[in-house]
Amino acid sequence: MGVRVKSKWNTGSSPALAHPAFMEACSAFFIEQLKAQQPKVILCLGMIPFKLLSLVSTSLLFKSIGVEGFRDLEVRELLVIDDVMFDALPGKRFIVGPLCHPEL
Repeated sequence: MGVRVKSKWNTGSSPALAHPAFMEACSAFFIEQLKAQQPKVILCLGMIPFKLLSLVSTSLLFKSIGVEGFRDLEVRELLVIDDVMFDALPGKRFIVGPLCHPEL
């Protein structure tokens, strides 16, 4: 979204990850989006967004401990994760699917 200054690439870690307050605000905004939109499926475009979801989901945190990349997800059969609950939305369950770019 244009946060990479003086870079011709738009991939990789976001500079925003160095600012915990910003990440907390993003997490709170994500929860508000869940409440408003009430999706059944959440697709994460990359490992970083997938890992960030574990900050607001204890159930996802425990399932993803030790996961470093998409190969780890495949080996642990976590390419589609049923019954993910978010701490701020007790009783609501979601399906989470982390996605990898086909060239990676």
